[in-house]
Amino acid sequence: MSFNPGAGNMRSKKQCLTDNIPKITDRRKPAAELIESLTKKLRIGWPP
Repeated sequence: MSFNPGAGNMRSKKQCLTDNIPKITDRRKPAAELIESLTKKLRIGWPP
């Protein structure tokens, strides 16, 4: 979620991963790393 100043509310934000990786299994690794890093940040109190 991120703040949208134009609308004055919170909205979902899509995180774009590289789309030039042909195999789905190879795309899942960076996605899992992103999820892990965001989860760690949220657990220590990071406000998104």
